[in-house]
Amino acid sequence: ADRRPTSHQTRSSAALRVPATTAGLAPKILRNSKQAKGISQMRQMIPLMQAHANDHGNRLPAPMTAAADNDSGRETYWHVVLQQELDGRDINEYLSDRWWKDHEQQTIFVNPLHPKPSIRVNSVGYAMNAALASNIASNRGENLGTEEAKTTGINLATVREPQLSPIIVPHWDYFYLLNSGEAKNKKFEPYIVKDRIPVLFLDGHVDTMTPEEYSKRELDRAPKPE
Repeated sequence: ADRRPTSHQTRSSAALRVPATTAGLAPKILRNSKQAKGISQMRQMIPLMQAHANDHGNRLPAPMTAAADNDSGRETYWHVVLQQELDGRDINEYLSDRWWKDHEQQTIFVNPLHPKPSIRVNSVGYAMNAALASNIASNRGENLGTEEAKTTGINLATVREPQLSPIIVPHWDYFYLLNSGEAKNKKFEPYIVKDRIPVLFLDGHVDTMTPEEYSKRELDRAPKPE
């Protein structure tokens, strides 16, 4: 008897193989989609930062405001400040890990690629550039260490080239430096898609690059002295 598969059987077998191929592509498609959403969220942050600066002497929120320096009596992070200004509710609502876990789909400040178990009030998958404040001070001949830089909101008037000044990247902490040492940190892996992470600049545009490229382009030294 002829045991060769009929044309109908061949077509059926091929059709059965398609879902397996699709399943293999699904994680990549999902990660691409999450990164695209994350980039869109990053772009929406700039108007909120500008609105904050308009009301605070042209200064951006600091990466972190110390407990002694705000009414809540607790450390308050840049994304908490902007979320509170956006919603208009009591800031204490945003100072719990639970709020960020419960609202990850509603807020633009939780990175879609951030591992869900890691969501906390001080870890939402985006971080603010603390090196900017240090570099601005250095350009004036002053020294501002990392601990001080984390609590310093930069004056936008001191940034002459916002298109060359990064402000937000995907990250596991609330602030970042992204120098050559940090660029090698394996903690970047959840946020990397096609070897790249998105970088938001103060003029509102987003560029994608490897963490190492960020360092090689000396973006960790921005803004450069005139």
